[in-house]
Amino acid sequence: MSSPTLRVAAETDRRLRAMVGAVIVIAAVGLGILWLVVVPTGPEACALSMPGPRNCFPSDRVSAAQVGTALVAIGTIIPVALALAVARSRPGTARTIAGIGLVLTSATAGYALFTSAWIPALAFARLT
Repeated sequence: MSSPTLRVAAETDRRLRAMVGAVIVIAAVGLGILWLVVVPTGPEACALSMPGPRNCFPSDRVSAAQVGTALVAIGTIIPVALALAVARSRPGTARTIAGIGLVLTSATAGYALFTSAWIPALAFARLT
């Protein structure tokens, strides 16, 4: 008597790979834009006005981008690892986890880009 083997259907496997690949590509593109475009590396990033506008200096953007990078990395690594861990036993669940990872990675990449580029403050920060 031979034991049954669990196999993932080829179509399911392809869809899962495509979703996991999309999650990784979105994370890579988001982090690439974050570090190559949003975080300035020279003095040309700010207008020649004194005092400089909020978030004018590269050090402000670097510290914000480090937090954003950590969020994007966590939002990418955890869903991809979970999806790949359950892919053999539950392919439908793995696709769902990969879809959640796709949304989570897109949201965290957008959040990281926005907060690093503008570092939004509270509307009433001047009152405190």
